[in-house]
Amino acid sequence: MNIKLVRNINLSQKLAITPSLRKSIELLQLSRNELLQTIKDSVNENPFLSKDSDYDDIYSKELDFDSIEEESGLYDYLIQQLNEKKINSHDKAICSAIIYSIDENGILGSEIDEIEEILEFEYPKKDILRNLFYVIHDFDPPGIGARDFKEMIAIQTNKMKIKSIYKEIINEILSVSNLNTYEEIENTLKMKYKQLDIKNALDIIRECDLSPGLNYKKNEFVLPDVEIRKNHNGFKVNFLKSGMPNIAFDSELYMNIKNSKDKPNTKLLEKANEAKSFIRSIDRRNENVYQVAKFICEKQKRFLSKQAVDIEPLAGNEIAKELRLSNSTVSRILKSKYIQYDGGIIPFKSLLVSSVSRSKKVSSTNLIREIEKIIDASKSRISDQMITNILNKKGFNLARRTINKYRKKSKFS
Repeated sequence: MNIKLVRNINLSQKLAITPSLRKSIELLQLSRNELLQTIKDSVNENPFLSKDSDYDDIYSKELDFDSIEEESGLYDYLIQQLNEKKINSHDKAICSAIIYSIDENGILGSEIDEIEEILEFEYPKKDILRNLFYVIHDFDPPGIGARDFKEMIAIQTNKMKIKSIYKEIINEILSVSNLNTYEEIENTLKMKYKQLDIKNALDIIRECDLSPGLNYKKNEFVLPDVEIRKNHNGFKVNFLKSGMPNIAFDSELYMNIKNSKDKPNTKLLEKANEAKSFIRSIDRRNENVYQVAKFICEKQKRFLSKQAVDIEPLAGNEIAKELRLSNSTVSRILKSKYIQYDGGIIPFKSLLVSSVSRSKKVSSTNLIREIEKIIDASKSRISDQMITNILNKKGFNLARRTINKYRKKSKFS
């Protein structure tokens, strides 16, 4: 046998995925709803899996996953509002593309460039932005279609019947990217506004709904895996055990079959191994989900404790490196997992945003705001290179082409 063939055989052996590993991967990417259904099915099919006494009560209600979208009705509701708008077919086509680019949390999950591509470049970017700002952002629930949490807060507070001074303070807070923590806000604005007005404006921000999509009609099919509970230290992250049945291996049945005088039933013994592997995979899945959630919440502690108005840049590969997990494992965990927080539910993914700079943690939306602020302050037309120079003096360390890319996504595009 030649060396090349031996290498290929060894490689194929390394790449072979065992049934146990395949099951672990499958369980890892399941939402809690899907996991509960999988547990129910497995307990019914495998005689070696036993359940706790509460199990039947937990599953007395069948979960119909095919009806989730129909039950939630968010997209239908948005399309209904669109149909009631007296706008031309050109704008309706754009708005439809925007609506179906909104994620379950209510945030616009696609870049404007991607929506432009969905529309096969038939409509200019300025028309997409115009429809986003003046049509979609006017829809109910308030905050729908926002590109980040700051924009979501801006949309919601602009619709509120509150004192003009509060709106002025809120708009100033949201427009300045370096005013993120509430302490920074109070220290910066106290020379310009009354302390009570600042406090009231911050209280209004804290009351904003950061999950208008998920919290629309309180979709009962979305079950969180973890919860955030406030305590004297700020908050604590807990894995939600309620509704999660305790499953165990039926050792008595296993020993009876193994010690039987009859010839061992190979298929039953395989079922026994599957049951053991299934329990290990469930435990591993839940522990990994908890550790990822805990890490995300710790990184976003100021935001979740309502000490900051925006999230910190955080990417999946950073989580993977810190927790010593593979990028693919973290990616599977982030899919369809939710946190119960402050009376609402938010997806894990909504607490992640990539940094556009390697030397300074800054999200794309904050960079756009910085660019807009520079252009606003300039009395004459300013070039991309001049904006690049100004930002790099602040430590952004960005290339001119990066500035050009995000300038095109700003209100000055």
